[in-house]
Amino acid sequence: MNGMGLSFCFGASGAGKSTYLQKLAVSQEENILFVVPDQYTMQMQKELVQASPSHGIMNIDVLS
Repeated sequence: MNGMGLSFCFGASGAGKSTYLQKLAVSQEENILFVVPDQYTMQMQKELVQASPSHGIMNIDVLS
């Protein structure tokens, strides 16, 4: 991802979309926005923190 690009990730349930995006997000230094359903916000934040090498997500916002 470069600059102000917008990317979408589509696939069937259980195809690994979330895992792929989590790994991609924690390796980026730019700001990342995750838009997830309301009931999944806290779970996604927890998974991103656990996936991060520094166990922090300063450049990632999870929105519902």
